[in-house]
Amino acid sequence: MENFQVRPRDSVRERKLAQELRALSEETSFRYIQDVLGKDYVVGLKLANACLRKKGYFEAILGQGLEMARVTDIKLWLKCVIPRLGFRRVVSLVSKRLETNTEAVNKALYELCRLLPKDDQRAVQALITLSRLMESKGLLRKPAMVPRRTLLGRVKFERIE
Repeated sequence: MENFQVRPRDSVRERKLAQELRALSEETSFRYIQDVLGKDYVVGLKLANACLRKKGYFEAILGQGLEMARVTDIKLWLKCVIPRLGFRRVVSLVSKRLETNTEAVNKALYELCRLLPKDDQRAVQALITLSRLMESKGLLRKPAMVPRRTLLGRVKFERIE
C-alpha cells in the first residue's frame, strides 16, 4: 500500500483504495485511515465508513475529530460516527471530554442539536442533560449576537450586552 498523498477528490481512486484496505486486517486499515485523516479528513472519513466495522475504531475517530476538527468540520466527523455508534453513545463520549476539552464539546453540542434523530425522546433527553451539565458548570458558550428583523424584513445581527 502506497503512502496517501493529498490530491483532488477522485472517486475511482478512493474506491480502489477502499478495496485494498478491505483486503488487509482491520487493524492495519485503521492505522492507515488514521494517517489519511490527518492529511485529508474527508477521504479518511469516507474510507472509515467503507472499511471499518469495530465500534472501538469509530470511538477513536470521534476522539480524533473532537481534537482536530474546526467548527465548520465537526459535522462531517459526527455524521461519520453517529450511524456506527448511535446518537446517545456519541453524546456520552462527547460529555466525557467536558473537563478536558470544553471547546470541542461546545462545537459538538452545536452540531449534535442539528443532527438529533426525529422522534427519539431518549436522544433529546441525553442532549438536554449534557447542555444542562455544561450550563451548571458555566461552560456553555452563549451566543455573542442575536438576529433581529429590521423594518424592511431583513435580518440584522446585534451584539448581546
